[in-house]
Amino acid sequence: MNKNDFLSFFYIDKSYSEFFSDEKIQYVLEVLKKLESNSEKFAPKKENIFKALEKDIKFCKVLILGKDPYFQENAATGLAFEVNGLESWSSPFPQRSLQNIVKNIYKSYENQLINFSEIRLKIKSNDFQIMPPNKLFKSWHNQGVILLNSLLTVKVDNNKNYSGSHMKYWKSFVEELIQYISKKNPNLSYFLWGNDAGKYEKFITNGTIFKSNHPALAFGKSPKDFLFFNGFFETKNIINWINYNTKK
Repeated sequence: MNKNDFLSFFYIDKSYSEFFSDEKIQYVLEVLKKLESNSEKFAPKKENIFKALEKDIKFCKVLILGKDPYFQENAATGLAFEVNGLESWSSPFPQRSLQNIVKNIYKSYENQLINFSEIRLKIKSNDFQIMPPNKLFKSWHNQGVILLNSLLTVKVDNNKNYSGSHMKYWKSFVEELIQYISKKNPNLSYFLWGNDAGKYEKFITNGTIFKSNHPALAFGKSPKDFLFFNGFFETKNIINWINYNTKK
């Protein structure tokens, strides 16, 4: 597969062309071939593993670094933290990270920290207007948010958490990718959540960094807790995190 075909197949913007050398392209294809030959289910679908790189680097404003894609079958989309098939905030979903992300966004716009169950009621009554989950992440993506997983694939198993199962394939690759992004766009803001994401800070040579504990472990008991993360608040002048103009 030549470079143009590779970028097109994986929805990668041409601003990443320099990063994807022939050597890196060959490496990615070999990893995917190995995963497929193992008859092992993995997520997301292979054509979506670089979905976060669909926009021009210089257009982008924020990079949110996740860890693995969701390991539950058909849950991962290629955009970090987005849950495939989730169309309403009223629908049940097990991803605690996403619930806490919404809690923090609510606090950033309403200056109040409340339970997710209360936010659900406010969304239902239109007292808090935020796009439904199947549109919200696409809105962020289109506004210039790079929703990148630090591990681009994960083993799928609905009964067992295989977090980190593909680290050997992607750790060094994504370290180099973040370094490349940082050099190409010195004005990006970075959201680094948790110890694993924090390890990538040394590869960020430019930009503004916002750090906290991971949203899956948010209890409001530590100054570093995700519920006290101020990245959404500090960047809401450049990204509309709820995408309702009345709340901009």
